[in-house]
Amino acid sequence: MDGRTFDSNAEYERWLELRIMERKGLITDLKEHPEFEIIPRQVSKAGKEVREKIQSAAVEVNEGDFFDPEKLTVKEWFDIWLEDFSADKKPYTMQL
Repeated sequence: MDGRTFDSNAEYERWLELRIMERKGLITDLKEHPEFEIIPRQVSKAGKEVREKIQSAAVEVNEGDFFDPEKLTVKEWFDIWLEDFSADKKPYTMQL
């Protein structure tokens, strides 16, 4: 069997038929048991961002840096907003 192994005689016979067809030029690039993905892996940019945020949150929890946002005071949230989100705001947004 040409050093190959087959699960059945029918599979071996089909292989021989295909080899003959290839030699006659009826088919080309014959491969034995090619591998291919039935459903390619689906990774979107959003999916990657979500995975990164989940990993970041897990690190915060593990390192003890996580805080429950429901327990924030208005002042604590405002301080966070000023530090993290106000940089790209127009000046009149910052006026009180």
